[in-house]
Amino acid sequence: MFLCLEKRVNWYLNKGLAEKISDNPITIKLLFEPKDEGHHGDEYYLSQKYNRCVKCGTEELSSLTRHHIVPYQYIKFMPDEVKKVSAFDIVPICFEHHHYYERFADELKQKLSEEYKAPVGGIINRNETLFLAICAAKALAWGGDEIPYDKKIVMEENLKAYTKKEHISKEDLDLLRKKKAVDSRTVITHGEVVISKVTDYQKFCEMWREHFFKYLDPKHMPQHWDLKRSVYKHII
Repeated sequence: MFLCLEKRVNWYLNKGLAEKISDNPITIKLLFEPKDEGHHGDEYYLSQKYNRCVKCGTEELSSLTRHHIVPYQYIKFMPDEVKKVSAFDIVPICFEHHHYYERFADELKQKLSEEYKAPVGGIINRNETLFLAICAAKALAWGGDEIPYDKKIVMEENLKAYTKKEHISKEDLDLLRKKKAVDSRTVITHGEVVISKVTDYQKFCEMWREHFFKYLDPKHMPQHWDLKRSVYKHII
């Protein structure tokens, strides 16, 4: 049904939720009816996994990091049914080869930014009404009576436009003065924009998998890893 660490095995045994079937390898049988069959019949998830770089094979734990073949900045905006099985595309890789590959990954992200009109730095939108109200509140606090009458009228109109009030209270001004100009901005990330325009998640993920193999050429991928594997719950 699934593989787990010995610590997890002992947890089931200590809680009386399972009974031991064998010691080598340690195998247990659950004593309750699980919600589903887990990874039953799925060769990938039921095969042994190793903490080693998928490129060079080093098993030095201090030099390994988790790498998302399909970058998380895209995965996080995909439907839950895709996110739930995205662990398939997470592999161990050493820092050296991780940095090496990221140069090529950044180039692909730049191409996607052009294709989907999604700047890598994201799209910044500004609430102009809020921005002008913040500026007006701060200016009135700093300038006071020194502000020319005509400019003060414009500032008051900006405050009314934001608060939708005919009379601006001291509380309204205090709240606006505590805000920063950046508070009037919202940023839609590159990943969110791209995924909002992607219509085929399978094709998108396979593109990243192919790119990973082309530029990193990993030699130690987990057994049964499949470039064409479905990005939805695997069907045996």
